[in-house]
Amino acid sequence: MAEKPNLQVEILPSFAIRNPLMIASSHLTANTNALRQLARVRPSAITLKSTSSIVGGTGEGERFYARVLGIDGEVSGIYTDGKKTTEFLNVEATRSLLKSARELLPETTIGLGLQSISRAEIRA
Repeated sequence: MAEKPNLQVEILPSFAIRNPLMIASSHLTANTNALRQLARVRPSAITLKSTSSIVGGTGEGERFYARVLGIDGEVSGIYTDGKKTTEFLNVEATRSLLKSARELLPETTIGLGLQSISRAEIRA
């Protein structure tokens, strides 16, 4: 297997990140299969789907995809949306996905979006 390139970037004197790639798309971190794909990239940080103890579900369900056009008429972004039980995880689904993320991406910083819930509840 080929050696991974050194992607370390020094942002400020004495402040460097080992890989400038960060994934902040919940669609790309929505399940264990998506995390397996990201493990090949080894991002420096990811954000998992947001968690809500009020409207959260399993994260499964249909989504629609939309393209965002810039002022020049070219695609400048893409986003997805779905029912709240698809877009927000419940506590149990978050714990499970977080466990998978830690196992598959041990050197990656993992962020959580928490709504109506505390970090302590996720740790419990």
